[in-house]
Order: sequence, then C-alpha cells, then structure tokens
Amino acid sequence: MKETLLIIVAFYLVQFASAARIHFDNNSCKTYLDYFTRSVNKNCYHNDFLYLQTPQILDKRKIPYENHTVITEDGYILTVFRILKENPKDVIVMLHPIVQDSTSWFLGDNGSYVDRFLEAGYELWLLNFRGTTYSDKHIANLPPAQYWDFSFHEIGLYDFSAVFRYINNITNTKLIAFSFSLGSSASSVYASEKPEEAKQLIKLFIAMAVPDFLRDSKTLLRVLIPFVPLLKAITRILGIYAFFDNFRLITYLLTNIVLLFNLESLVALTAVPFVGGSFFSINPRLIPIGTSTTPEATSVKTLEHYVQLFDNKFLQFDYGRKKNLAVYGTEEPPKYRIENINVPFHIILGESDILANKKGILLLYSKLPDIAKTYGYFEVPGCSHADFLIGKTQPAIAQKHILELLEKFNA
Repeated sequence: MKETLLIIVAFYLVQFASAARIHFDNNSCKTYLDYFTRSVNKNCYHNDFLYLQTPQILDKRKIPYENHTVITEDGYILTVFRILKENPKDVIVMLHPIVQDSTSWFLGDNGSYVDRFLEAGYELWLLNFRGTTYSDKHIANLPPAQYWDFSFHEIGLYDFSAVFRYINNITNTKLIAFSFSLGSSASSVYASEKPEEAKQLIKLFIAMAVPDFLRDSKTLLRVLIPFVPLLKAITRILGIYAFFDNFRLITYLLTNIVLLFNLESLVALTAVPFVGGSFFSINPRLIPIGTSTTPEATSVKTLEHYVQLFDNKFLQFDYGRKKNLAVYGTEEPPKYRIENINVPFHIILGESDILANKKGILLLYSKLPDIAKTYGYFEVPGCSHADFLIGKTQPAIAQKHILELLEKFNA
C-alpha cells in the first residue's frame, strides 16, 4: 500500500513538473523583476542547460570527453570526466563543493570555470565525490548505514588519493588540484595526512573558500548547533544516513515552482543569511540553473563533521570519548597535521563570505608551513560563498587571478 501511494504521488509530481515546464520558454533573465514578464521580455532567454548534468552538457556543447572509473581503497566506485586538450599546458583536477557534483563547474554567465580553463589550454578532470549521482556505487552491496559512513575526511583520504594516483598514472605529470568549499576541506585533509604522496602527485593546490575553521562564521547555520544532538538522535531513529539522496525528482519540481511563481528573488534572499554577500551580488540569470542542479546527496556524517569545526579546531571526526578511544586510541580526535603540508597551497577567500570566513581562513593560513605559503592567498572583493559560482562579477575575478597565477607558476 505504501509503495503504491508513493508511485501515485511521484506520477502526479512528474506530470505537474512536465506541464509547468511548457511555459518556461524563457527561463533565464537579467534581473529579478524581468522574470515577471519573461515571456515577452528582451532581457530573458531560454537556457538549454537547465536540468542537465556534466555528460549532457558536454554532449550538447560537443566537447569531447572520456568517462573514467576509479575504485577507492575502501571500495567506492567513482566517476571522473576527462576533458581532453591537445598539448595541454597542465592538468587540472576539479574538486566540487558540498551538495553538488561536477556540474557546478559549468555555472557561469560570462564563462564558467570549465570554459576559462579550456580556453587557456588546460586539460581537465572533473571528479564526482562518493555518494553523488555519478559516484553512488560500491564494490559491495553495503547497507545505507555503512555506505554513508563518511565525511570530507574519507573523501580527502580515499577519493582524492585514488583519483590523483589514477590520473597521474595516465597523464604522467604532476597535477593541479583546484577545489571549492568541501573540496577544499578535503584537500586540506589529503595534503596534511598524505604529505609525501601529495608531494609526488600534486604540484599546486588552489583552494577556494576553505571552511576548516568556523568559530567566527556568521552564517545562520549557527542557530542549528544547539539542536544537533536532537537532530542526530532523530536521524538515527529514522534510519536517515544521508540528505538529498535520490532527490532528482524533488529538485526538478522545486525548480519548476521557482520559475512558475517567479521566486528567483526569494531564493537569493534566502541564500544571503547562510553564505553572506548581497542580494544584488548574486546573478539572477543563474538562479534557475543553480536550483536545477542542487542539491546532490551528502552524508549526515559530513554535516556532523562540519558542525565540529565551529569549535575552531580542525580535527578528525569526533565519535565521543568511548568510540574515539577505540578508533584513535585517544579520548579526543586527532588534529589534522596542517604543518605537514609540503606542497604550495594557494588559498582564495571571499571578502563577504560569512561561512568560510576571513578570520578562519587566515587562521588556517597562519598554520601552514612556508612551502605551502609560496604563493600566498588572494581575496576576492565583495565575494560571498555562493558568489564564487553564481556571482555577477566575482567568478571572473577569481578566474582571472587563477589563470595569472598558473602562468606565473609555469614561467
């Protein structure tokens, strides 16, 4: 009976979403007000990439690519998309943020990160972290509790290690690891916990918006911290180990609702208290396509691990004293050994980012050894967390800086 009801509900949701989509000939507008008259407004147009993910985008744009499968040491099966470039200047591995996958790198009104890197002559490898749509398998048929038992720690330690070694073996060159948000936290984990391997495989880390130390974060997410013990208990009782798993239908539906009722400005207003910046710094053109690709699945454990970082200690996952003794041999989880990083680790921060805040990032930077500080850090003016991907002008500033840094690095 329950299964039948779910099928009926899903059927009508699909019908609603499909019907609503007919009216969205123009689904991207220059301003929030333009959306109210988008059917006749010259500032609006139809974005063909709405709802598409990395392979569909590459196919539609006729960009040659390869699918590669990498199996991690702990058995997760990952998909990496390789975008080839003849006689590339270098090889860049792109490491996406939380609740997204490699599709996030195609966001951009005046040119995405993928566009800019390809134009500049770089070969790209787009990793999809464990648990996301294209990396949701394991060599064993694990129950959900075991499958989702990971955070950014395992992503850095196992996903990055396996993928970097695989790409290095194929390209026979050291790599540039480019990351954002969760990808940057996982880069910190990998570089500090596997420093010798990192030195062999990576020539440069470029880490945007690194959320490793969060005590001074002003994000509205802080209000949830007192309720974390209750939320943990509820998720355990209900057997919930991941958020947004199999969420594609809901994402499709919500995007249609945003377009149908002209809620683009509400989406932007909702984002600001969580990630900072300004309502006016977000690019209205990118709201629908952004909502159509977000959220991807993420584990409950990942979010729990990030909650720990509000104590301003970059530690491994805290299981509680009893289990910590069993797992680590100590009552407290060990610190990540940032002082061990022995590869240049260039940090890019957003001036208005209230999540990966400036104080926290400068604290991380102060702990880096001199070799990691070789190229310093760079601050993007007026940039919030989300602006790195969907800002009006901030992505172009970050991209210009990165390409100049890479030219300097290779000089």
